[in-house]
Amino acid sequence: PTDTLRLRTMTLYYSGKKPAIRPSALMRNFFFRKGELFSQDRQTFSQEAIARMGVFKFTEFRYAPKDSVQGSDTLDIRMYATFDKPYNAELEFNVTTKNTDQMGPGAVFKLTRSNFQRMGADLSLEARGSYEWQTGANMKGEKTGINSWELGGNLNLTYPRFIFFGNLWRKLNRKIQASTLFKMDVKWMNRAGYYGSASAGARIKWTFQKGENIIHEFTPVRLEYNHLLSTTQRFDSLMTENPALYESLRDKL
Repeated sequence: PTDTLRLRTMTLYYSGKKPAIRPSALMRNFFFRKGELFSQDRQTFSQEAIARMGVFKFTEFRYAPKDSVQGSDTLDIRMYATFDKPYNAELEFNVTTKNTDQMGPGAVFKLTRSNFQRMGADLSLEARGSYEWQTGANMKGEKTGINSWELGGNLNLTYPRFIFFGNLWRKLNRKIQASTLFKMDVKWMNRAGYYGSASAGARIKWTFQKGENIIHEFTPVRLEYNHLLSTTQRFDSLMTENPALYESLRDKL
């Protein structure tokens, strides 16, 4: 460490112009408070919460008497940590075959920035695309062509804790693993012989887990918009015969 930042209840030793993580983001996941009785549970909760941030490659807690005077009952807690790499990239290829005599390749690329804005959050950008062509009898696709394709992407911001709960998150995070997701996505789609469409959406989702096998998800905000760009006579006929299908695909917010 080359510099020091002294706060009311903690001291940060770091290298560079400023700490690589905001002190407030670190304190949110640190459940020891000055004057409280030492608790093994608080240490476990703190270690698990800091690990869920995905920021550090290595962490270690050490304890030392605050004063060297015999009989001192106060401990200083020191956390030693090494930051993990800030970026992670994934690239996936696949080939799809369908019983409708269509096949083609697809790809997904995902780039994740951990510790976004030094807040302990993950910002990820995902782009995906696929293309399928007709392998059997020729199909007249009219305005949609004879091949199907799909392009899309999403932007995610994930916090390893509850958001919008005020101080309640501190009590909840001691007992459960929680996260808050902000997501925006867009998609363009062409289905050969039927229709072309575009869609966009946004959502806020809370996820919490208590135990290894039970996960709860709650989505308080979800917005979706669908727009039909083009249709064929075949598709229009199907819509007339199936009002429920039309309702699910028509332009709507």
